[in-house]
Amino acid sequence: ILVGGSLESLQGALPVVGGEVTAELKAVSKTADADFGSDEKSKETVTPAIELRSDFRETAFWEPHLLTDRDGSATIEFAVPDSVTSWNVWVHAVTRDLMSGSTVQQAHSVKELMVRPYLPRFLREGDRAEIKVVVNNASESELAGSLNFDIVDPASERSLLADFGISGPVAAVRSFTVAAGSATSLVFPLRTPAGIRQVAFKVTASAGSFSD
Repeated sequence: ILVGGSLESLQGALPVVGGEVTAELKAVSKTADADFGSDEKSKETVTPAIELRSDFRETAFWEPHLLTDRDGSATIEFAVPDSVTSWNVWVHAVTRDLMSGSTVQQAHSVKELMVRPYLPRFLREGDRAEIKVVVNNASESELAGSLNFDIVDPASERSLLADFGISGPVAAVRSFTVAAGSATSLVFPLRTPAGIRQVAFKVTASAGSFSD
Protein backbone atom coordinates (compact mmCIF):
# COMPACT_ATOMS: atom_id res chain seq x y z
CA ILE A 1 0.00 0.00 0.00
CA LEU A 2 1.35 3.40 -0.97
CA VAL A 3 0.41 5.67 1.93
CA GLY A 4 0.52 9.43 1.41
CA GLY A 5 0.70 11.51 -1.73
CA SER A 6 4.49 11.92 -1.44
CA LEU A 7 5.37 8.24 -1.47
CA GLU A 8 7.61 7.81 -4.43
CA SER A 9 9.36 4.45 -4.47
CA LEU A 10 8.35 1.04 -5.68
CA GLN A 11 10.66 -1.98 -5.54
CA GLY A 12 10.22 -4.95 -7.82
CA ALA A 13 12.07 -8.28 -7.61
CA LEU A 14 11.80 -10.03 -10.98
CA PRO A 15 13.51 -13.42 -10.91
CA VAL A 16 12.70 -15.48 -14.01
CA VAL A 17 12.70 -19.14 -13.05
CA GLY A 18 11.22 -21.66 -15.43
CA GLY A 19 9.18 -18.95 -17.14
CA GLU A 20 7.71 -17.54 -13.89
CA VAL A 21 8.02 -13.97 -12.67
CA THR A 22 7.49 -12.82 -9.10
CA ALA A 23 7.17 -9.20 -7.99
CA GLU A 24 7.52 -7.65 -4.56
CA LEU A 25 5.99 -4.22 -4.06
CA LYS A 26 7.42 -1.92 -1.44
CA ALA A 27 6.54 1.72 -0.73
CA VAL A 28 9.17 4.12 0.56
CA SER A 29 8.46 7.65 1.73
CA LYS A 30 10.73 10.54 0.78
CA THR A 31 9.79 12.42 3.94
CA ALA A 32 12.69 12.64 6.38
CA ASP A 33 13.04 14.18 9.83
CA ALA A 34 14.87 17.49 9.78
CA ASP A 35 17.23 18.77 12.45
CA PHE A 36 16.76 22.49 12.91
CA GLY A 37 19.24 22.88 15.77
CA SER A 38 18.60 23.86 19.36
CA ASP A 39 18.12 27.61 19.03
CA GLU A 40 14.89 29.38 19.94
CA LYS A 41 13.75 29.66 16.32
CA SER A 42 13.48 25.89 16.10
CA LYS A 43 10.66 26.04 18.66
CA GLU A 44 8.45 28.12 16.38
CA THR A 45 5.68 26.23 14.64
CA VAL A 46 5.76 26.57 10.87
CA THR A 47 2.55 25.74 9.00
CA PRO A 48 3.43 23.93 5.76
CA ALA A 49 1.86 25.15 2.54
CA ILE A 50 -0.95 23.00 1.19
CA GLU A 51 0.07 21.46 -2.13
CA LEU A 52 -2.75 21.03 -4.62
CA ARG A 53 -2.99 17.64 -6.29
CA SER A 54 -2.58 18.08 -10.04
CA ASP A 55 -0.81 14.98 -11.42
CA PHE A 56 -3.54 12.52 -12.44
CA ARG A 57 -1.70 10.42 -15.01
CA GLU A 58 -3.28 7.06 -15.74
CA THR A 59 0.14 5.45 -16.30
CA ALA A 60 2.39 5.89 -13.27
CA PHE A 61 5.52 4.25 -14.68
CA TRP A 62 6.66 2.61 -17.93
CA GLU A 63 10.09 1.11 -18.58
CA PRO A 64 10.37 -1.20 -21.62
CA HIS A 65 14.04 -2.13 -21.16
CA LEU A 66 14.95 -2.88 -17.54
CA LEU A 67 18.00 -5.09 -16.95
CA THR A 68 18.10 -7.40 -13.92
CA ASP A 69 20.99 -8.27 -11.61
CA ARG A 70 22.69 -11.66 -11.63
CA ASP A 71 20.05 -12.96 -9.21
CA GLY A 72 17.28 -11.86 -11.56
CA SER A 73 16.11 -8.88 -9.51
CA ALA A 74 15.64 -5.24 -10.51
CA THR A 75 14.70 -2.09 -8.60
CA ILE A 76 12.64 0.80 -9.95
CA GLU A 77 11.89 4.17 -8.38
CA PHE A 78 9.34 6.70 -9.57
CA ALA A 79 6.96 9.41 -8.37
CA VAL A 80 3.45 8.13 -7.72
CA PRO A 81 0.78 10.36 -9.33
CA ASP A 82 -1.63 12.27 -7.10
CA SER A 83 -4.59 9.99 -7.82
CA VAL A 84 -5.83 8.12 -4.76
CA THR A 85 -6.67 4.83 -6.41
CA SER A 86 -5.62 1.25 -7.15
CA TRP A 87 -2.81 0.53 -9.60
CA ASN A 88 -2.27 -2.59 -11.70
CA VAL A 89 1.44 -3.46 -11.81
CA TRP A 90 2.31 -5.48 -14.93
CA VAL A 91 5.75 -7.11 -15.12
CA HIS A 92 6.97 -9.02 -18.19
CA ALA A 93 10.44 -10.59 -18.44
CA VAL A 94 12.43 -12.36 -21.16
CA THR A 95 15.77 -14.18 -20.77
CA ARG A 96 18.56 -14.40 -23.33
CA ASP A 97 17.55 -17.94 -24.20
CA LEU A 98 13.99 -16.66 -24.88
CA MET A 99 12.35 -17.96 -21.72
CA SER A 100 9.61 -15.57 -20.63
CA GLY A 101 7.21 -14.96 -17.80
CA SER A 102 4.83 -12.33 -16.49
CA THR A 103 2.89 -11.37 -13.38
CA VAL A 104 0.25 -8.85 -12.37
CA GLN A 105 -0.13 -7.42 -8.89
CA GLN A 106 -2.04 -4.49 -7.43
CA ALA A 107 -0.90 -1.54 -5.33
CA HIS A 108 -2.94 1.22 -3.68
CA SER A 109 -2.08 4.89 -3.25
CA VAL A 110 -3.65 6.43 -0.14
CA LYS A 111 -3.66 9.86 1.52
CA GLU A 112 -4.28 10.04 5.25
CA LEU A 113 -6.41 13.17 4.71
CA MET A 114 -8.32 13.64 1.47
CA VAL A 115 -11.11 15.96 0.30
CA ARG A 116 -13.56 15.03 -2.44
CA PRO A 117 -15.87 17.78 -3.75
CA TYR A 118 -18.97 16.61 -5.61
CA LEU A 119 -19.72 19.14 -8.34
CA PRO A 120 -22.49 19.36 -10.94
CA ARG A 121 -21.45 19.23 -14.59
CA PHE A 122 -22.83 22.74 -15.11
CA LEU A 123 -24.79 25.49 -13.37
CA ARG A 124 -27.27 27.85 -15.01
CA GLU A 125 -27.96 31.44 -14.01
CA GLY A 126 -30.17 31.55 -10.94
CA ASP A 127 -29.61 27.89 -10.02
CA ARG A 128 -29.48 27.12 -6.32
CA ALA A 129 -27.20 24.25 -5.38
CA GLU A 130 -25.57 22.64 -2.38
CA ILE A 131 -21.99 21.62 -3.03
CA LYS A 132 -21.05 18.59 -0.98
CA VAL A 133 -17.45 18.07 0.13
CA VAL A 134 -16.47 14.75 1.72
CA VAL A 135 -13.46 14.66 4.04
CA ASN A 136 -11.85 11.21 4.30
CA ASN A 137 -9.57 10.10 7.12
CA ALA A 138 -7.45 7.07 6.18
CA SER A 139 -5.14 7.41 9.18
CA GLU A 140 -5.22 5.37 12.38
CA SER A 141 -6.33 8.24 14.63
CA GLU A 142 -8.99 10.94 14.76
CA LEU A 143 -8.29 14.07 12.74
CA ALA A 144 -9.57 17.56 13.53
CA GLY A 145 -8.91 20.50 11.26
CA SER A 146 -10.38 23.11 8.96
CA LEU A 147 -11.56 23.15 5.35
CA ASN A 148 -11.46 26.14 3.03
CA PHE A 149 -13.94 26.38 0.15
CA ASP A 150 -13.44 28.84 -2.70
CA ILE A 151 -14.80 29.58 -6.18
CA VAL A 152 -12.33 31.41 -8.39
CA ASP A 153 -12.02 32.92 -11.85
CA PRO A 154 -9.51 30.63 -13.65
CA ALA A 155 -8.03 33.56 -15.58
CA SER A 156 -7.45 36.01 -12.74
CA GLU A 157 -7.59 33.70 -9.68
CA ARG A 158 -10.03 36.22 -8.15
CA SER A 159 -12.41 34.78 -5.59
CA LEU A 160 -16.06 34.74 -6.70
CA LEU A 161 -17.58 33.61 -3.41
CA ALA A 162 -19.52 36.81 -2.88
CA ASP A 163 -21.00 36.55 -6.40
CA PHE A 164 -22.31 33.09 -5.49
CA GLY A 165 -23.86 34.33 -2.24
CA ILE A 166 -21.13 32.99 0.04
CA SER A 167 -19.89 35.89 2.11
CA GLY A 168 -17.62 36.08 5.11
CA PRO A 169 -14.89 33.73 6.30
CA VAL A 170 -17.33 31.73 8.44
CA ALA A 171 -19.26 30.64 5.35
CA ALA A 172 -16.15 29.60 3.42
CA VAL A 173 -14.10 28.01 6.22
CA ARG A 174 -15.51 25.08 8.19
CA SER A 175 -14.10 23.03 11.03
CA PHE A 176 -14.32 19.25 10.93
CA THR A 177 -13.59 16.20 13.04
CA VAL A 178 -13.26 12.78 11.41
CA ALA A 179 -12.82 9.46 13.18
CA ALA A 180 -10.05 7.10 12.06
CA GLY A 181 -10.96 5.23 8.89
CA SER A 182 -14.12 7.28 8.47
CA ALA A 183 -15.49 10.28 6.57
CA THR A 184 -17.63 13.33 7.12
CA SER A 185 -19.51 15.69 4.78
CA LEU A 186 -19.64 19.47 4.60
CA VAL A 187 -22.25 21.31 2.51
CA PHE A 188 -21.89 24.76 0.93
CA PRO A 189 -25.15 26.30 -0.41
CA LEU A 190 -24.81 28.77 -3.28
CA ARG A 191 -26.75 30.59 -5.98
CA THR A 192 -25.36 31.02 -9.50
CA PRO A 193 -25.15 34.72 -10.48
CA ALA A 194 -26.05 36.20 -13.86
CA GLY A 195 -23.39 36.62 -16.52
CA ILE A 196 -21.07 34.03 -15.03
CA ARG A 197 -18.72 32.07 -17.23
CA GLN A 198 -16.33 29.23 -16.48
CA VAL A 199 -15.28 29.00 -12.83
CA ALA A 200 -13.00 26.76 -10.79
CA PHE A 201 -13.75 25.26 -7.38
CA LYS A 202 -10.83 25.13 -4.94
CA VAL A 203 -11.07 23.05 -1.77
CA THR A 204 -8.21 22.68 0.71
CA ALA A 205 -8.14 21.04 4.12
CA SER A 206 -5.54 20.64 6.84
CA ALA A 207 -5.41 18.68 10.08
CA GLY A 208 -2.16 18.61 12.03
CA SER A 209 0.64 17.59 9.65
CA PHE A 210 -1.80 16.33 6.98
CA SER A 211 -3.31 18.40 4.17
CA ASP A 212 -5.04 18.02 0.85
